[in-house]
Amino acid sequence: MIIDASTWKPHGLINYPGLETKYLMAKQSVNDRGNLLVDRTAYKAVNLFEFLFNKFVFSDLKFSVSSQTPSNVQSRKACDIVIEAETPDRAWQTLCFAGAKRAANQTESLVKAVEDQALGYCKDFLTANSDINKVFACTIIGASIRCWTYSQGDEDLVGFWDGQSRDSYRYYLDIGDDANVARLNHAFNFMKSNPDLSAAVQHES
Repeated sequence: MIIDASTWKPHGLINYPGLETKYLMAKQSVNDRGNLLVDRTAYKAVNLFEFLFNKFVFSDLKFSVSSQTPSNVQSRKACDIVIEAETPDRAWQTLCFAGAKRAANQTESLVKAVEDQALGYCKDFLTANSDINKVFACTIIGASIRCWTYSQGDEDLVGFWDGQSRDSYRYYLDIGDDANVARLNHAFNFMKSNPDLSAAVQHES
């Protein structure tokens, strides 16, 4: 896929021609209901958002973006993307879990599967770190995303938009759509400005 930089124009959060290629590949991996056309193409969504988070959204040195990181030191479940924030004592603590649908043997709907997976990461993390009150999550389907908060004692994720509504692609925002920029930037800026940091976090050494 080749982008003509001389005619290309920024749109949504896609503000760099090289990001356009990743965006189109991720967007074309799902149909209009959010279902993967080919299961193995989920990596295209992870590739897009890892680049976006690293280079643009969480590019400040006080944040770290990494892939295939467990939710806590006891867990064997690796999350697609984990965003960490630097603590006052120069340790690193999970700020946000970001996951895309990838398991080929899921029998649940695509959206429910990725949201349940994110909920599991958040629960595992806060169970291992009882002095931390909340953690954030992003669930990703193709080139669309939904942002969440999960707090100690909650039964479920709470969306930055549409609240407790779950399990539907209609609540996901395409990052290439100009109409979604304000809502997405608000969510990302809130995460960055409101980390619940603890020096006692249970993270990988």
